[in-house]
Amino acid sequence: MVFSQLILAALFAAACSALALPWALGRRRRAPGIAALLLIFGVALLCSMGWQESRAVDPFYALGEHEVQHRPVQRARDGFVGSQACAACHPDQHGSWKSSFHSSMAQLATEETVLGDFGDVELEDLGRRVRFFRKGEEFWMAVDEPTPQGGRRKLERKVVMTTGSHHHQAYWFEPKEGRSLGTVPFIWSIERQRWIPYEAGFLMPQDEKGVDLNTGAWNKHCMKCHATHGALRFDPPEPMQTTVVELGISCESCHGPAGEHVAKFSDPLARFAARVSGSTDTGLVDATKLDHRRSSDVCGQCHSVNLFMEPAHGELWNHDGFPYRPGMIWPRRSTSLATSRATNTPRCARISLARRARIRTGGSRTSGPMARCS
Repeated sequence: MVFSQLILAALFAAACSALALPWALGRRRRAPGIAALLLIFGVALLCSMGWQESRAVDPFYALGEHEVQHRPVQRARDGFVGSQACAACHPDQHGSWKSSFHSSMAQLATEETVLGDFGDVELEDLGRRVRFFRKGEEFWMAVDEPTPQGGRRKLERKVVMTTGSHHHQAYWFEPKEGRSLGTVPFIWSIERQRWIPYEAGFLMPQDEKGVDLNTGAWNKHCMKCHATHGALRFDPPEPMQTTVVELGISCESCHGPAGEHVAKFSDPLARFAARVSGSTDTGLVDATKLDHRRSSDVCGQCHSVNLFMEPAHGELWNHDGFPYRPGMIWPRRSTSLATSRATNTPRCARISLARRARIRTGGSRTSGPMARCS
């Protein structure tokens, strides 16, 4: 029991004593007023205890993520607790964030989040035939595609996640095992209200024809910026066991892990003391109050092209997640290169170390690691 709850318990006991005393002295006229006071303190004590417990619920269990088998799971860790923990005290800010594109950058595929047409639509590109359809409330994809051996391969998979809600929306299907998402080969153009090939919406090497369905592209590339504090957790030959704190770019992506903040200010007396004293020490980061470099890096952790300088640093990210926290100077274990705002330059380019390719960006030809827009 936290300190404030002990105080409330003491006040509750004092109220009981105050109620008993008039009865003992025969002054019963005061009893109703004291009884009301007793009731108020009792309710306050119970609410404080119940509210405190509700703030500590791990989304891993609250959202049923412990039952998920074939996609990345959401779980609080490393001091990150998820945006729902912010809503109780900051409803206006939480509502503003919830209505932003940041919150919907990665979502579970549901009736509310899927924008594309899954009404039994058939498409074909580069010899690959794809059909989008529904099974009740679920979204599905059936593919019939050529194989390198000259035959054809068929598969049918459930679509479980989306990425994007502004210009394009990409889709990802569940694997047979592990949590490595497969790539749906068409994306939905929100502006045009039509399906387009994946490579027509994302920057690809010029010699790459068609997208590989089973690359785990979301886990390797998109997760870093489209989810909060993700860890790839890929140790071949075992399948990926990717975890994130939360799908989407949440409060903690820009303000830092909020676990200590929530634990401290769940205490009503701590909030009251901070307000009375005028303390600004919240334990969280406000980018508007940082120096120019640290402030830029808060946005630059995603709105940039970044590259691990040594393989060991990539392994650190693989198992523990990206080490950067808002307010830090960009870690020397990686480098960040600002991207142009020119019309033809990808909005959020990601670096893949898997291969080198010649790519065209903004009308000029460059040579370097393959870039992917996420």
